[in-house]
Amino acid sequence: MDGRTRKIGTTKKGGKMQQLTELTAMPILPLAMAAVGLLIRFIVGRQRFRRRGIGGLQHFSSYTRALAITLLERLAMILANLLLLLAAGIGIWKYL
Repeated sequence: MDGRTRKIGTTKKGGKMQQLTELTAMPILPLAMAAVGLLIRFIVGRQRFRRRGIGGLQHFSSYTRALAITLLERLAMILANLLLLLAAGIGIWKYL
C-alpha cells in the first residue's frame, strides 16, 4: 500500500463525512429562538382566548387594565415575530 490509499470507512480531515456532519448539524441558537418565539405567541394567544366572552369580544375589568394588557401583548407579539424571523434568517444564512 502506498501513502495515498486508506482503509474503507476512514476519512481524512475535510472529507465527505465531515461535510455531511456540518450540513446536518442543527445550530442551537436558531432552534432556541424559534422555540421561545412560538412559546410567546402561544401564551399570548391563550390569554386572549380566555378573555373572550360569548360574543367574541375580550372583557377587561377596567379601561386602564385593557390598555396596559393590550400594549404588553402587542410588544410581546412583535418580540416573538422578530425572534422567529431572526431564527429563520440565521438558519438560512448558515447554508449560504
